[in-house]
Amino acid sequence: MKVTLENNFLVLADSDIDFLEEVQEALTFNDTSKAFSPYKGFDKNKIIKVKFAEWTDSSDIPSLKIPIGFHYFIKRILKEYKHEIIDNRPKIISEHVDEDAVLSGIELRDYQKDAIKTALRSYRGIIRAPAGSGKTEVFLAILKTLKSRSLVLFNRVNLAQQTFNRANKRGLDVGLVQGGTTSEGWATLATIQSIEKIDSLKKYKNLIIDEAHFASGTSYQKILKKKHWERVYGFSATPLSPNKVKLKDAKIISLMGPVIFDVEARPLIEREIIAKPEIRFITINQPDVEDYTYKMAEKVALTHNKFRNGIISKIVEYHKGENILILSKYIEQGENILELIPDAYFIYNDTKPKRRMELIEEFEKEKFTTLVAARILDYGIDIKNIDVLVIASAGKGFIATIQRLGRGLRATDEKKSVIVYDFKDDTHRSLYRHYRQRKKTYTQFGFDNIKEFDHGQL
Repeated sequence: MKVTLENNFLVLADSDIDFLEEVQEALTFNDTSKAFSPYKGFDKNKIIKVKFAEWTDSSDIPSLKIPIGFHYFIKRILKEYKHEIIDNRPKIISEHVDEDAVLSGIELRDYQKDAIKTALRSYRGIIRAPAGSGKTEVFLAILKTLKSRSLVLFNRVNLAQQTFNRANKRGLDVGLVQGGTTSEGWATLATIQSIEKIDSLKKYKNLIIDEAHFASGTSYQKILKKKHWERVYGFSATPLSPNKVKLKDAKIISLMGPVIFDVEARPLIEREIIAKPEIRFITINQPDVEDYTYKMAEKVALTHNKFRNGIISKIVEYHKGENILILSKYIEQGENILELIPDAYFIYNDTKPKRRMELIEEFEKEKFTTLVAARILDYGIDIKNIDVLVIASAGKGFIATIQRLGRGLRATDEKKSVIVYDFKDDTHRSLYRHYRQRKKTYTQFGFDNIKEFDHGQL
């Protein structure tokens, strides 16, 4: 048995075809994207099997070609077998890294230093860390340490710009490629939408992906599959599904590797590094849309629900003088909420990037106290002064649930807690099921200070 390691794939060769077929089966995942119809339900005959281990004739004995991210899996199953390893990857030599890299104006915490050291010992891997834990400082320190050129990818302009500003503050000289800006450096921060502006990616040997839960997308996969990457790291609070590896997770792991360092929320809350959320669920029991289709129920009981939106306006009044962020799922929903809160401002995808940053900066400087955002602030953006977070979006996805909660977790010397309002939508079976899933997700990720809250208290 022989394992040959290359930059972005490995070859597993063995004369035992039955063993290789078992490996192939273990690395096969179901694509159910075309199996569900809102009219016909779930059709298992439309499930597509996606194989990540493919037969190859690169050896004189039966062989499988496997994406390099699954190396951890192959290592685990080969523990009991005698095997030869041929590693053709560029060697990671300890002299090439400075594990005590210091960023200007900040002292890295113990877990941040451990995350940096773990990453620098690894070719590929994911660092999972909650919002507010300082994961940006971790990959900035990695950038400062590495001796070869690095590319950092973001999914949104405001995240790239915000990180660029922070990098300069921390003493790094980095380039920025996004929107109308094209300025490359030794390390370059770029949005995935602007990646084509870089004439050659081969000049960069290291790849870092922020908000790595997006890395299963086609654009990211195209970049990740390039053969020249020597190191690949991903950062996210929610990189993978919490219970079972799904196709989306397999795509991420296959090219980025598994989670190699995990920062848990509870210890950070106890140390007051991230804010302690008090999650208040308010019951919404009108209008009754149980007989509606889900899409229609969502439109009536969520987007245009005057009772629900009215409660949101009461929350704002109840917390008058505090800094409030309201997250909506749809633009129309946000506009309906805005009509009830005349002093609030609203940003969404069509808001120009410059105006977005202006409004966020004005909100942070408390020139106004209520900001409504439709999806655009669900992920990654760093706003430290949020006292009250209203999650009006509903939904059941664990990534969106934890990412939205993360907007309120930034702690400061003055802020050690945050009040979070979510909704127990008891108007339709699907909306109620989604509420239960969100509640379960909060607890699963260590945010278990959850209370039922009567809107009559507002």
